[in-house]
Amino acid sequence: GPRKLSAKATIISDVLVKTEHSADGVSFTPGTVLKKARITPMLFENLESKELELAEGVKLEGVGAEEVEVISSSGELLIEDSFFTADAATVKGNVNAYAILRLGENTYTRVEKSIPFEVDASCAATTGKIFPRGYITSLTVNVNNDEGDEVCSTVVFSVIAELGGTVMYSEEQQIVEDGFIPGSSCENVYGEISYLESVWCEVVNTPLSFEFDKKELGEGNIIEILAAEPTLKIDCDTVSEGKFVTEGEVNLTVIAVGEEGSEFGCYRLAHKFEVKEKMYKEPCGELKRITRRRVNSVKVTLDSGKIYVKCNLVSEYQMLCNRETRHLEELRNRREKDSDGTKIRVYYPEMADTLWSVAKKYGVSPEKLSSDNGIDTAVGAIGEEWGLGGAEMLVIAED
Repeated sequence: GPRKLSAKATIISDVLVKTEHSADGVSFTPGTVLKKARITPMLFENLESKELELAEGVKLEGVGAEEVEVISSSGELLIEDSFFTADAATVKGNVNAYAILRLGENTYTRVEKSIPFEVDASCAATTGKIFPRGYITSLTVNVNNDEGDEVCSTVVFSVIAELGGTVMYSEEQQIVEDGFIPGSSCENVYGEISYLESVWCEVVNTPLSFEFDKKELGEGNIIEILAAEPTLKIDCDTVSEGKFVTEGEVNLTVIAVGEEGSEFGCYRLAHKFEVKEKMYKEPCGELKRITRRRVNSVKVTLDSGKIYVKCNLVSEYQMLCNRETRHLEELRNRREKDSDGTKIRVYYPEMADTLWSVAKKYGVSPEKLSSDNGIDTAVGAIGEEWGLGGAEMLVIAED
């Protein structure tokens, strides 16, 4: 016999929209019922390129400029922080410069200077993750006598550097997933959308420590390491069992000096390493990575037989997943359905049915279907599916 149905489901008012003429740049017939969804693709904007010109000095007491010879010099640009201001992206950091000097015949010394910088770079984006990058294009070292003093001098580091980078940000967009015209037989044309979605971003600091036999610096009596400049070579970079696995080699260019300035020389040391870092979380979908690495904070000590090296491997991961979804490109009204009075159907829902799928199947509006069957149309979040509240039977009135 007849039964009175009582069921509850959720209709998303932002999803079931009777459009006027267009949605997301696609034109639809007025009265079309559309199913919409939101996606959050990753977008990229370049930072404005900036040239830095920096110069600072270090005093040498008791030494005139004519007694000083610059043997070698080097430097590194370290970015410490980046953030958005009102109309730009601000990048802060330091240029660390050093020079090896010979004072007289057999005395060597190392002088260094940390030069801070802060730069504002314009960018079309005002939110997201800033990936700044910078490098030194020119480093010169000059030694000048202090004015009026021939036994004191100043070592002046002059640096030219380039700063740039990328801003990665997400921007929510609304797409039309599906649609139909109540009372009509329609043929839908769909297109595919592929986009990158951010999973997470993290910076991992991994301390590395290793040692070498002192004989690798020659047979002489090396007593002091004046400088150690690292370079990094990555041989293998994979994800395994929820961990980042990195294999590579740290190469050190070491400038060392022996007793009374003897055995001065430049040496190269290499150390292979493997590190495993636990992932922040396991992503779903096809994984893509943007990874940047560098070695900093190198410290070298030595005793009678060994050289000990400590440094920091900095890895910056931006994890992305490739997403694909379809969207409605065109809705073709093939023919109007016969209109010879109202037809009443009784439909027994299947497990995967939703209010939308049943309404589309029989060409009625979801609002009418929910109203005819006493289904609550409370507003939910966009993108949700709407169940039938456990209804065992639906009454469908087709005009």
